[in-house]
Amino acid sequence: LLHWLGGGMWQQLALLAAFVLISGLIDLPVSLYKTFVQEKRFGFNKMTPALWLADLCKSMLLGAVIGLPIAAAILWLMGQAGPYWWAWAWAVWMGFNLLLMVIFPTFIAPLFNQFKPLEDEALKQRVSHLMERCGFAAKGLFVMDGSRRSAHANAYFTGFGAAKRVVFYDTLLRQLSVGEVEAVLAHELGHFKHRHIIQRIVSMFAFSLLGFALIIGFGCSIISLLLSKTMAKHGAGVRIINDPQSPDEAWIVDTVRKFATEAKIGMPEVGIFEGAPNAFATGAFKNSPLVAVATGLLEGMTREEVEAVIGNEVAHVANGDMVTMT
Repeated sequence: LLHWLGGGMWQQLALLAAFVLISGLIDLPVSLYKTFVQEKRFGFNKMTPALWLADLCKSMLLGAVIGLPIAAAILWLMGQAGPYWWAWAWAVWMGFNLLLMVIFPTFIAPLFNQFKPLEDEALKQRVSHLMERCGFAAKGLFVMDGSRRSAHANAYFTGFGAAKRVVFYDTLLRQLSVGEVEAVLAHELGHFKHRHIIQRIVSMFAFSLLGFALIIGFGCSIISLLLSKTMAKHGAGVRIINDPQSPDEAWIVDTVRKFATEAKIGMPEVGIFEGAPNAFATGAFKNSPLVAVATGLLEGMTREEVEAVIGNEVAHVANGDMVTMT
């Protein structure tokens, strides 16, 4: 699949999608247990398997529609924006998060739940008066069908700027009196009055910037290590010697096998590539590395000299130098 996709953007996006898919599959049993065992045990779960599956499919589709373009933009910046690409990537990421706060209530949340205008006039008047006292302007008051999935009760603000709205779970309105609902909303408005939301956004900006500066560099190093064999094969044009085509190729394979046996590591993939005198070893794991030799090395050195070079490369693998240097 990687060979068919080539070595460009599509291959990188496919690898990222594969990592996300594998991570999701690993997390799947935990999600099922939490929903259909833990939540059910305490009487909260109202979700059917069909609804759970529908939510999963919608989430995956949204993740692909939204996540892949963002990933493509960041990958493009990595290749085009120079050493400070991470700063530009952070700016794109923050811009996306702010945009998401605006579009989520109107376009994304309705894909999962129904939102109807609050019809209780007594509650609407008390809530509107409370918001006026706090200087909070909302686009509307809505009731969400949270009871389709859970017996949990909640109320929250969502959106950003002019797109702000207040949402009540239908379970909350069923379980609490008008005064109690007003008290819940007053608690949430307290966060707004004390600028906790702005503080949270600023903190998100600061910590995400630090994260991009630190974690991205480390993460890219790990990904680079994991993909080092694939990148080396495509980048250097390495041909793997599965069936030696000449005495030199057979000798290279035998020499690598000899050193690997002495070093007590797995037999590496052995390759050859066109180029000036050179050889390298790469790979994330000792028992499945790649050792490649350039044709220029065979043409410009004696077998004893080439053997010494190969031995040095296998020693790098045995000593874990690939991981250490990363």
